Amino acid sequence: MNKFIRDIKNIIMFEILSVTAIIVLTALFYILSKKNGISVANNLLTLSVKLIFLITGAVIIYLNILEFDLYQQRKSWPRVTGQVISFDIVGVKTREPEISYRFTVNEKMYQGKTNLATPLFGSRKYQEQTARTISGNYQVGDSVMVYYNPENPGESVLIIHPGWSVYMQLTFGIFIVAIVLALIIPVKSKEG
Repeated sequence: MNKFIRDIKNIIMFEILSVTAIIVLTALFYILSKKNGISVANNLLTLSVKLIFLITGAVIIYLNILEFDLYQQRKSWPRVTGQVISFDIVGVKTREPEISYRFTVNEKMYQGKTNLATPLFGSRKYQEQTARTISGNYQVGDSVMVYYNPENPGESVLIIHPGWSVYMQLTFGIFIVAIVLALIIPVKSKEG
């Protein structure tokens, strides 16, 4: 997990540097527009906006690849049988299930919570309905398979595959990069 946190910090630093570069470029555009006319500044501004979107898309893709890597690591985590200790539907703007569970590793009791990576799209009524459907599978006292980090058993999950949001964000990042590349790379037309 420390590697994941370090990677997130690196990405945040990268974004801060990107914003700083954008501010410098904006100042440069302003100066160029005063000296050379608006067209040069507009071309540079258009290119920088495309680059901002390209960087944003690349960062989204990178973060989700890190997330996939985390799920791959979880597949090798040991597992134990745990017990559901509570189930609730939580949230104000969105409604999602919250399952609390406990498990024992080396004679020490641990607790965890999860929303099972439940999709949070749709109406509030749909979200509530989805949460209630899930609640039918997780009753207080039921046994559950718990995967835990052997280096830190307090870190645990009930599912070891990526949730829907990881796939959606990855697709969004790829979409952004593809659109920007299509706008940046000139298309040669057939002459004839």
